[in-house]
Amino acid sequence: MKYCSLILFFVGYLEPFHHVNSTIIRNERLRFEIFGGVEAEEGEFPFLVQVGRRYSDKVFGASCGGWILTPRTVVTAAHCQRAMQAVLAGEHHEQKLSGDEVFVRIKEIIVHPKYSRRSHSFDIALGILEEPLPFGPRPGKAIHLRAAKLPDHEPQHGTEVTVMGWGRLQWKGPGPDVLQKVDLFVVDREECDKAHIVDPVTTDMICCAGPAGETPCKGDSGGPLVLKHQPDVVVGLVSWGQRCNELPSVYANGRKERLCSRLGTGTDTAGRAHIAFHPPQQRTCPKVATAPAFSTNPAECLVRGSPVDTVGDTDPLC
Repeated sequence: MKYCSLILFFVGYLEPFHHVNSTIIRNERLRFEIFGGVEAEEGEFPFLVQVGRRYSDKVFGASCGGWILTPRTVVTAAHCQRAMQAVLAGEHHEQKLSGDEVFVRIKEIIVHPKYSRRSHSFDIALGILEEPLPFGPRPGKAIHLRAAKLPDHEPQHGTEVTVMGWGRLQWKGPGPDVLQKVDLFVVDREECDKAHIVDPVTTDMICCAGPAGETPCKGDSGGPLVLKHQPDVVVGLVSWGQRCNELPSVYANGRKERLCSRLGTGTDTAGRAHIAFHPPQQRTCPKVATAPAFSTNPAECLVRGSPVDTVGDTDPLC
């Protein structure tokens, strides 16, 4: 059996968004890729974005994947931060853009304060966009952009999940032109840790696996891991790993992080995500969460002046 651990969570400059008709180049040094996937339907994952740099009006350098949390907030891996200048949304064909795509400039990057480049822990970052993405139907456009949802619970052993990206069909072969996806299932963390000899798989990580012979071990770095039967619910994002027929690749555990790296689904007047990535002294929220999970708190519950979402249990937020 092959394993694929996914960093769970819910977890730069260019011009404001505009429609484009250009091409994409890849930064292979940063990218993890889908291996053995099948072609996704156009518009199947409308929250999926590419993160990278725009070199000219006709060239976008894609380094990582990501996903839309709010019209002005995207989520990707923290190790992608050096390439976080802009996002490309609404893409399906990689080599030649159709004109349906949208470029948006990233004006601020927020990296999780516990991120460790060495251990890969808390490999999550937010990109705050200069302009909101155009949600909803767009006349003549095949992909209608929208935000992903967050789960109520960490997926358990056996949960069916899906990861997507523009990955290779063979390990050393070229990548396909069309977005790929592959179905996996969550596996026991201890079993995954035994298989992963080089680096430990700790409680802030989660593993997944698929059928031998055709399962990928990698999805686009920073890209979303979704529930198979609720494909708009993101339970993780791709972080790191080795070749698919060797060691597992790894992702971070969203349930453990929720208390101190909370990402809500609401927005403030600026359209940015409600997050709790900041020290307790900058907080006006109660120390114990009382609001339902993923609901917007009253305006007096603030972090850096922005409302935050809290968990409906008795654990302290930080």
